[in-house]
Amino acid sequence: MCLSDATFVEQIDRLSLAPQHFNHVGHLRLAWLRLGQRSLEPAIESVCAGIQAYATHLGAPDKFHRTVTEALLRIMAQRMPSQGGLDWPKCLPLFEDVVQDAAGVLSVG
Repeated sequence: MCLSDATFVEQIDRLSLAPQHFNHVGHLRLAWLRLGQRSLEPAIESVCAGIQAYATHLGAPDKFHRTVTEALLRIMAQRMPSQGGLDWPKCLPLFEDVVQDAAGVLSVG
């Protein structure tokens, strides 16, 4: 089942999103949506708070890592198209490496 962006965000905010919709790609989708609505720092705060609350709600607070989440948002913000208007499926290829291996993107050297 494909959720609209509005439904996806609403369900995250209400802590009612089905867990299968909030895998790594779900984290990136939330980041992309928040970056489209807010400047970088408020987007980071919103995404971090949302992921942390959702993970805690699911009984897995250790699944949230602020440093990794913030780094991913900063990477995504640099790659987002300036013209806007692209939906998530069309933007997803911009973040293919982040989707495939977040640790690899963040590793140094």
